[in-house]
Amino acid sequence: SKAFTLHQSLSTNKVDLNNQVYSELFPVWSIAITPNGLQLAAACADNRIHLWCLTYYKILVSLTGHGDTIWHVQYSPDNRFLASASADGTIRLWEVDTGLPLSILRGHANWVWCLSFSPDGMTFVSGGADTRLFVWQLYSTDETGQTVFNNYPSQMWPAHAKSIHGVAFSPKDPRKLITCSSDETIGVWDVQSYELKCRLRGHLGTINAVALCPMNDNLIASCGEDHTVRLWSLRDLTAESVEKSKRTDAGYCLPHHILKGHTEAVWTISFSSDGRLLASGSSDCSVRIWNVSAKQPTLNAHFKAHAAWVRSLAWTGDRHFVCSAGTDGVVSMWNVPKKYHRSER
Repeated sequence: SKAFTLHQSLSTNKVDLNNQVYSELFPVWSIAITPNGLQLAAACADNRIHLWCLTYYKILVSLTGHGDTIWHVQYSPDNRFLASASADGTIRLWEVDTGLPLSILRGHANWVWCLSFSPDGMTFVSGGADTRLFVWQLYSTDETGQTVFNNYPSQMWPAHAKSIHGVAFSPKDPRKLITCSSDETIGVWDVQSYELKCRLRGHLGTINAVALCPMNDNLIASCGEDHTVRLWSLRDLTAESVEKSKRTDAGYCLPHHILKGHTEAVWTISFSSDGRLLASGSSDCSVRIWNVSAKQPTLNAHFKAHAAWVRSLAWTGDRHFVCSAGTDGVVSMWNVPKKYHRSER
């Protein structure tokens, strides 16, 4: 694709003396970008999280502490904190400016696959192999007025029949949460009442990720091991189909758009900040960019992004770049065509 050209590559892979080949690869499992666009976090296979400065493309600090694979990282909406979810069963909270660890959150009985901050940044939700959703209050104030970081969940409940692989808050509504699982369903939840609003099915096999459109939180994107990306509109639900969906663990097969093109499992999806574009990344080494529409989504661009699986995607808030991370140990920044850039008011 001529449109999405390579801007910059970031890597901690070790090169041999002649700088010809990599002598050691560190697959990147997850990336996140601060809302202010200044920093990128990359969770690598050496169980470290590298915080990259996106002005000078240098590592600011590397965070160590997790004892096993880090599957997911996300920044808080106010740019102050980074949360990381790991196969060691813990979630860790880090201070972005200093790289200091703030708390270790224990509760999950197994691998933690995913997490998502609420839009107000006060809570986040995590999901994992123990099939439960955990809600965590970031911090509270003690009697002396000091900020105390919580390391116990405020709530938890069983949400799926199998592992939870993806969780996403609505960018607008702090009550609305969606989840996806290897039980082949998507759950829509009210976080305050812990109530299932509806359960959807359509994917064959594990659903690897879910996302909510920033401009229309009734539009859900999902992707899975069946090689597809799917777009669902919650507006298509009737009261009857909602009730039907909650009565069975299998969920309701709501008619939806199936976006085909990837030839292997799709691991990751990410909406641009205005919700006009959706990026997807797959084991087929490619990234596909889709034009988002509830009526008729279409393919915008596709390009080979990595020499191995594409595991994670993130856009900068100004939409100048979309970043991809691969098991080849590289984070690549791709130029987004100017017409999609955020206009400076």
